[in-house]
Amino acid sequence: MGKDKQFPDIVAVMVVPRSRSGKLFRELQSGPLPPDLTPYQPTPETMREVRQAFESMGFQVFDEPLGMTLTIEGSRALFASAFNIPETDFDGSGESPEVHLRPPARLKALIQSISLITPSKPADDTHRR
Repeated sequence: MGKDKQFPDIVAVMVVPRSRSGKLFRELQSGPLPPDLTPYQPTPETMREVRQAFESMGFQVFDEPLGMTLTIEGSRALFASAFNIPETDFDGSGESPEVHLRPPARLKALIQSISLITPSKPADDTHRR
């Protein structure tokens, strides 16, 4: 645990690379999935470039089965440094439970969005004893 004992040092965010067709990932969040997800998926080259860029910055990068998003994971300090924002943006102390990060300049054309859902304050675990 880091400076704030309430929250872990490790942060994970969802990265949505731009799709090959320009269709938006968020369009899939309402209604049934279409039979063909290809228009919503980024090209393999885009996924590889985005993956390699975040790995080169020190993040761990994980694929998801549908091939539309990546999860990047790292310390609060690494995120703060890479995205030039305060570490407190990752500890749930902000007004909004959702934080949208701006892609690094070299990835701006390749990324649709980067979103972090900040953790909520841990519940009192006295009942677990």
